[in-house]
Amino acid sequence: MMVTYGSPCQRPARSGPAATFRHQAQRGDITLWFLGGEDNHGGQAHHHHDKLSVSLHAFGEVVSSDPGMPGLKDNAWSLFLQGSFAHNTLVVDEADQGPMVSEGFEAHLDAEPPWARAAVRGDRTGYRESLWKVMLHRGDEVREGVCDGVSLERTVFFDPPRIVLSDRCEAEAERRFGFVFHARGSLVAQASLDGDAEPSPLAPLPSEGSYGLFTGRQQAYPARQFIADWRLRPGLWLRLVAASDGPFEATWGRTPGNPRGEDRGTVVLRAVGRQRRFATVLELHRGAPALASVASAGPSAVETVSYGGASRRYEA
Repeated sequence: MMVTYGSPCQRPARSGPAATFRHQAQRGDITLWFLGGEDNHGGQAHHHHDKLSVSLHAFGEVVSSDPGMPGLKDNAWSLFLQGSFAHNTLVVDEADQGPMVSEGFEAHLDAEPPWARAAVRGDRTGYRESLWKVMLHRGDEVREGVCDGVSLERTVFFDPPRIVLSDRCEAEAERRFGFVFHARGSLVAQASLDGDAEPSPLAPLPSEGSYGLFTGRQQAYPARQFIADWRLRPGLWLRLVAASDGPFEATWGRTPGNPRGEDRGTVVLRAVGRQRRFATVLELHRGAPALASVASAGPSAVETVSYGGASRRYEA
C-alpha cells in the first residue's frame, strides 16, 4: 500500500493540501484522492467548489471522480460541473461552497489503516475578486455567504476494499447539511426508516439550476440507515452504507457526467441541525458485499458490522 500527501509548504500555495492513497494488488490498483482545503478565498485553484471531495478509481475503472471542466460556459450543465453538487463532498443549504479557509489538514500514513483529515470554515473576510465570483455568479449558483461561519470536517480511512468517511458539520444556526456522492453504473438503493422520528423539517431539494439535472429521484425520510449499490461492470460493484447521528433524508437518482451523455448514479443525504454527522463506508466487491451496517459513534468514530457479525471501529 502506498500513501502520499501534499501540504501548502510542499506544493504551490494554490494547490492546497491533499492525500493520495493507493493499494496495489494482482487484480489491479485501488486509488483514492482526497482534497483538503486551501487558504485562498476564491474557491479551488481549478475553480471548482469541491473542498473535502474524494475521487475513486479501482481495477482499471473510473468509479467516481471529479467531472472536470465543461466545454461550454453558459448553461446549467457547465455550472453543475464546477459546483459542489457535482462532486463527492459536503454542501450547506443545497448551495455551492463559497469562500472557505483551511482549519487544518493532517495525514497519518503509518496508521492502520492510513487516514487523513481536513477541516474548512466558511469565511468571506477579505476574499479577492476572482473567477469564483465572475464565472459562477452569472448563474446564481453560489449564494453569497451561505457558508459563513460553517465548519466542515472530513476524515478518510483507507482500508481496501473499504473506504470510510467520517464527516462533521457545525454552524451557529440550524442549517441543512448535505452529503453528496456519485458513481458510474446502474444504481439500486434502499433505506431503513426510523419510525420514531418527527416529520421532516427539510425544504424540498431544488428542481431548478444544477439540481434540475438530478432526474429519476426517489426519496426516503426519516432514514436510519441507507444502502446503495452500483454495478460498475460485470463482476465489480460498489456498495455505500451510510448513517447519521439522527434521522436524515436520502434521495437518489441520476445526474450527468462529463461528457454529458455519461450519466452517474447520485446519492444526496441531508440532515438538519447545528451539529450533524454522517458516517459512510464504501465497499468494492464482486457481487457479494460483506458490509451490513454502519453507525456514527462518539464525536468522530464510525462502527461497521459485517453480515457474518464481525465488527470494526474506525477512529482517529
